[in-house]
Amino acid sequence: MTVNRESVIQLLRYTSVSVILLIHAAAGVAQVAPIIQPGAPGDAARVLTAEEAIEIARGLDVFALVPSEYLSVNEVVAALLAEQG
Repeated sequence: MTVNRESVIQLLRYTSVSVILLIHAAAGVAQVAPIIQPGAPGDAARVLTAEEAIEIARGLDVFALVPSEYLSVNEVVAALLAEQG
C-alpha cells in the first residue's frame, strides 16, 4: 500500500481543523453563566453565589420550628435531634 504526499497533507489538514473546532466548542461550554434571582415587583434582581442558590433550592431548611399551641417544646427538640442524626 502506497500513501501519497497529498493524502497525508489532506489528512493532517482535516485533523487540525477538527481539533481546532473541538477546542473552540469546549471553550464555549466552559463559560460560567450568572445565577440571577428576580426581585419582587419594583425590586431589582440580584446575582446569587452558588452556595446561595443551593440554599434556596433546598427550601424548607431555612425555616426554624418554634413551640406553639400545636407544637410542644419537646417536639421541637426531638425534631432538632432527628435532624442532627
